Amino acid sequence: MFRNNLSLLLGALVCAGCAATVPSTRSTTRQLAVAWYDRFNEVLEGTIDYDPVLHLGFIDLTSQVSGMRCVGQLRVVELPPKGPKGSETCSGARGVGKLECSDGREISSQWSTERSCGEGSGKGKDSVGAELHFAFGMSLAQQQSIMADALHEQKRKPFLPTPPPAGESQTAVRAPSSGTAFFVASDGKLVTNHHVVSGAQRIEVVLNEQETFEARLVHDDPINDLAILEVDAVRPALRLRSEHGLGKGDEVFTLGFPVPSLQGSESKATFGHVNALSGIGGDERYVQIDVPIQPGNSGGPLFNQRGEVVGVVTATLDPRQTITTAGYIPQNVNYALKAEVVYAMLRENLPSAPAPTHVRHGATPLIQELVARAEGSVVMVIAR
Repeated sequence: MFRNNLSLLLGALVCAGCAATVPSTRSTTRQLAVAWYDRFNEVLEGTIDYDPVLHLGFIDLTSQVSGMRCVGQLRVVELPPKGPKGSETCSGARGVGKLECSDGREISSQWSTERSCGEGSGKGKDSVGAELHFAFGMSLAQQQSIMADALHEQKRKPFLPTPPPAGESQTAVRAPSSGTAFFVASDGKLVTNHHVVSGAQRIEVVLNEQETFEARLVHDDPINDLAILEVDAVRPALRLRSEHGLGKGDEVFTLGFPVPSLQGSESKATFGHVNALSGIGGDERYVQIDVPIQPGNSGGPLFNQRGEVVGVVTATLDPRQTITTAGYIPQNVNYALKAEVVYAMLRENLPSAPAPTHVRHGATPLIQELVARAEGSVVMVIAR
């Protein structure tokens, strides 16, 4: 695997079409560079022109997947002490980079040299939160080999999302929309989808017809389409698995509030099976399910037959896009984020993350009992 052979790659980028200026006309050292994203099908290659006097570098990378071009500068923030004459080394130098890309995204990166002058690696994050890695200072043959391996490996992942137009989140007026959330802690913390609350100026959680609470956005994760909310209300936390533990054919179900304007505000339980252990484009963060879902189900818990949360209902294959690109109408092709993605987000962002549920043995409860137990902890979200 190219990731193991080179545990490096990516982070320095900036705008194709932007009028960036090469640092100076004095002699520079040209280094080859390669970069790729952690979770998306995006691989870039190009050059770094480094000025050893100013300790600045001009970066120019072009995607071999989307055609996106990213340009910008890197600079040194820490130089290692020089050794005796004839044994000078650059190992240990560190720096930062800022890049802009032709699709409007910006990238910030950190890099370091590892073995010799002009050879090293780093990592970065773009303006929508996607992480990437890069390596520089290899030979042309090494660059071509790394690119071939990276393109082969990354093609199994989804394409890089396009960032929203600049200022859209501040100026766009969104119509009220609804989704589903569920309690994951006894202190009022809930989980839902990022797209349910994205851009909302006010978020409300409807516990029942008499109780509506304003919710606070505790953490937003647009890359994994997750969000943590908090309300001043106490409800039992659902049991969340730290790994999904599912297999193809397993029975699963969800609770949610699909199209409440037509179907009413009572929660709806729908049932189905696991069809695949990956999502669109082979994305391993998801499972594919045939549990019927509609708008309003987003953010709802996916349960196994023991009533444990094994995922978050997230998306359905868009019929309009599918008929345009593939020429057919999909039938009940839906996706849920796996429990391990959800649990990792909670563990990283909550001081007291819920303890993971472990595999239980013994008799499986009746499905009616599981639905009744969970209903009070699954609520409607209204984003305005």
